Amino acid sequence: MNIFSDLLIPERVLFKMVGKSKKRIFEELASAFSSDQSGISAKEVYESLLARERLGSTGLGMGVAIPHCRVESCVTPMGVLASLEHEIDFDSSDGYPVNLLFALIVPYKAHQDHLDILAEVAKLFCQERFCGNLRQAKNSSEMHFLATSWE
Repeated sequence: MNIFSDLLIPERVLFKMVGKSKKRIFEELASAFSSDQSGISAKEVYESLLARERLGSTGLGMGVAIPHCRVESCVTPMGVLASLEHEIDFDSSDGYPVNLLFALIVPYKAHQDHLDILAEVAKLFCQERFCGNLRQAKNSSEMHFLATSWE
């Protein structure tokens, strides 16, 4: 078990998501957060993700990005895992385009939780085998299983 077990549900795993810009990707991610949580506004999540991205790229490197933000209407930390149909530029420090994302939202006042979760997520995404397995997944169910069962 790992951090993804607490943050991900199968409905928030997006396989081969289509989008050719950060803004379009953020719209899809925001929609995924609000689809099963009636109290969460897709507009609020989208605007919060964009605002955070303006502070600096959330591109981790190696083709991975971890867009994240604090959201007033969020009650508990949650995530969306996505693979992209086409790589997009994310202004990552290593210059590589992104094809794998994990979006994280946390309650607005959860400062330390936010940092702790980001550290755990980044640690997993720094493992080449973990990322490789996610990229080779054949569907969203397999991505969810791989992400939540990784040791």
